[in-house]
Amino acid sequence: MCLGSDETLLKPENYRALAHNFYGAGADGVSVFNYQYHWARRTGTARYPGPPESYPLALRYLRQLRDPSVIACGVRHYRFHPLWSGREAPTGATKNDKVVLAREAGSRGQYRFRLCERFSLGTRAVLTFNAQGLRPHDEIAVHLNGASIQDFQRSFHADGRLEKFGRLLPPFSSVWFDLKQPPLTSWDNHLDLRLTSSKEGATDPIVVDEVEVVVMPP
Repeated sequence: MCLGSDETLLKPENYRALAHNFYGAGADGVSVFNYQYHWARRTGTARYPGPPESYPLALRYLRQLRDPSVIACGVRHYRFHPLWSGREAPTGATKNDKVVLAREAGSRGQYRFRLCERFSLGTRAVLTFNAQGLRPHDEIAVHLNGASIQDFQRSFHADGRLEKFGRLLPPFSSVWFDLKQPPLTSWDNHLDLRLTSSKEGATDPIVVDEVEVVVMPP
């Protein structure tokens, strides 16, 4: 899971999601680092660190992370994004998982993500992925852990994404659907995508490297 970038600072629901995955995988506790990344949320500042007066608020948010039962009661927003994509990471480790669909019918790819969630009654969850180059006349098939997803929705963004809204993107489509358990598992999950029909004359590949899940407890 990606912690974000200077352009997309974290919110408390992102921290809750990350901590929830750690506890679900067996961790006894969590330790925070660079938590000043979300100080600026209250002021609208796009860079870190935020203003010093936001420091007490950051501590209040972070106290939630020591109690798994408190985390489980709050909205959790998981973000699986590239980390240090296209540039050298200080640690030498680069996360750049992606699906690349060539412009030919039948091209397919798989994106793996870990979600340690066990939905209680009344929980709603939505999975969204951004597909760069996916245009209105392109058709795709979506599967999660081998199960066909028939009721997904999509929206095309012809102007791409501006820097003030996050990482720059060329024209892309957002695709989303409600998550059910099953087919979602409480560990590693596999999102399979297949291009079934391509817009005539299109040559650019379809790239998916941003997957997000929002979990809303009852």
